[in-house]
Parts: sequence; C-alpha cells; structure tokens
Amino acid sequence: MIYADARGRQLAALYRVYGVAATWRDTSAGVSNDVRVRRLAPDEVVDFGKGRAVLPTMTIKVRASEVPAPRKDDTVLIDGIAHVIVGKPTANVHRDEWSCPARPVG
Repeated sequence: MIYADARGRQLAALYRVYGVAATWRDTSAGVSNDVRVRRLAPDEVVDFGKGRAVLPTMTIKVRASEVPAPRKDDTVLIDGIAHVIVGKPTANVHRDEWSCPARPVG
C-alpha cells in the first residue's frame, strides 16, 4: 500500500465521520461548490497588561481536492449560516487539506 493512498483513505474517513455539508463560494470567480468541511472553534488566550482574555476563534478545514485554492473573502454556507474567510488559508504538510480562519457573517 502506498502512503498517499492510505492518507487519502484516512482523510476521506475523517470527513465522512466529522465533516458537515457546506457550500463554498469562490467570490473571485462567482462559483459555488458543494463540499464537506470540518469546523474547529478553539479559544485563543490573549494577554493584555496584567489581564488575559479568552477569545473565540473559528477555523474551517476543507480538502484540497474539493477546494484547490481557497482565498480570503470566500464564503462558506454551513447549516444555513454564512461564514467568511478572514485570513490567508494555509495548507497542511501533505498539501491535501486547507485551514481557513473564518467568522460568521453579520
């Protein structure tokens, strides 16, 4: 078995179990695609002076096979809620999955 094949099957299973249906809209081309995404919402601890704040964040992960080149300002519709990509998407070490910082629209 080739590593790339095993990795592809692993990623497919991950999205089948933990992914949710979404519609990805490429705002530069005006094209929409139905995809599966994973939502992560880790808190970020920010220090300021002698205090700390815990801020909510959101990362949307998508397979590169479904969205080859995500961009800042693309929109993603998940469960009827629109989200906008607010930063530069980054690829993982295998270049088969994108992590996109996002926030709900509105």
